[in-house]
Amino acid sequence: MLMVITTGTLLEAIIAFIGFGLLSLSLFLYQSRTHDEKFFTRFWLSRGLLTLREYVLNRVGFALVIAVILVASGRLTLSFLHR
Repeated sequence: MLMVITTGTLLEAIIAFIGFGLLSLSLFLYQSRTHDEKFFTRFWLSRGLLTLREYVLNRVGFALVIAVILVASGRLTLSFLHR
């Protein structure tokens, strides 16, 4: 099956990459500040453990990734309904 890359799927990939990048950056900043070795398993940390900058990066990254997943799943659902 040949996958055609459209502007929408390319945009989704770019937004997902940015989202994962922001999420990774927030975890890196947290780990470098606290030297916590289990930082990757705690990607959904509460505001009390993160600085404001880490928290905002973390939540924006999550929001972008979730938005891409919802858009992609909606497009996939619509494509199955049209068959």
